[in-house]
Amino acid sequence: MDYDDYTTEEFAADESFQAYSLGTDATAREFWLKWQQQHPAKTAELNEASELVRLVAGQRRRVVPMAVQQQELAKLLHAINQPPAPRPWRLRLRHIRVMAATLCLVLLAGVGSWLLQGPTKPSQLARYTTPFGQQRRITLPDGSVVVLNGNSTLETAARWPQAGRREVWLTGEAYFEVNHLAPKSVRNVASAASRLQFQVHAGDVDVTVLGTKFNVNSRGEHTQVVLNSGKVQLDRHAAFHTEHVLLKPGELAEYSAPARSLATKTVNASAYSSWTHGYLTFDHTPLADIIPLIQQTYGLNLTVTDKNMLRQQVTGSVPNDNAEVLLSALSKALNVKVSRTGNQVQLLPL
Repeated sequence: MDYDDYTTEEFAADESFQAYSLGTDATAREFWLKWQQQHPAKTAELNEASELVRLVAGQRRRVVPMAVQQQELAKLLHAINQPPAPRPWRLRLRHIRVMAATLCLVLLAGVGSWLLQGPTKPSQLARYTTPFGQQRRITLPDGSVVVLNGNSTLETAARWPQAGRREVWLTGEAYFEVNHLAPKSVRNVASAASRLQFQVHAGDVDVTVLGTKFNVNSRGEHTQVVLNSGKVQLDRHAAFHTEHVLLKPGELAEYSAPARSLATKTVNASAYSSWTHGYLTFDHTPLADIIPLIQQTYGLNLTVTDKNMLRQQVTGSVPNDNAEVLLSALSKALNVKVSRTGNQVQLLPL
């Protein structure tokens, strides 16, 4: 393949270059690193193309309206069908490649203002929030129940459509008990009518169910879903593909935005929702993992004087009624001293 005359847009539309930019193909990475060394003059264009690929791939797909797609396609076809001025065949082929690359990027980017921003929220929203360290129980219009953990927000349509999908948007942590509207004969989540589906939009992941119990924790660059019963379908939308995962009871799925990875494993599902019953359950959990949980849920800034403490593990249950009780229980479990001034908490070895 002769890439010497490629533009930024052509590099970004090349499948091999996309794999290199996204780090999904070792062979492609080796090729493009070597090619860049041999063509230093193209470094700026390669960097711009990589940034474009990662920008598109790192955000969630918003569906472009069919009318807009048809309008842009008509423009492209009209441009292609125009009688070209006499030019060498190599330049004509390159012109076609550029037009095709442009269409690809236009549709991926959502045609200007239709950038990849995720599913559209209704214009009128019902918004539920919780302050640090508090929980809230919410009954939705369909009878589904949501328990919202501290420092979390749940949004949904102020008036739910009769025939449309039941949708909510979550930032933070929540436990869902979704009311099952589908008849017993309907078991497949993906093929069920949209009016029977319940969908949670959390970070870069969409969680779709018919009726089940599950916990979702979506803070920062990580989204974690744990299934207690029933079935859950996870969809992660990237620029060039959609990744699907079907969870079984007792499984955990975690998406990492920095790594762009979605991994699953078997866990004790009840432990991840134990916070709804007044306690936190840990199983050989290092303090390094417990600290961000406390910071995000209770708004406390925890620090340690000895970094070796971060490797100390906690097994068992501790009450989470309030921050003071939780810190006291952790101090006993870890055999450390807690020093607190306002929201600043320091853990000291005894």
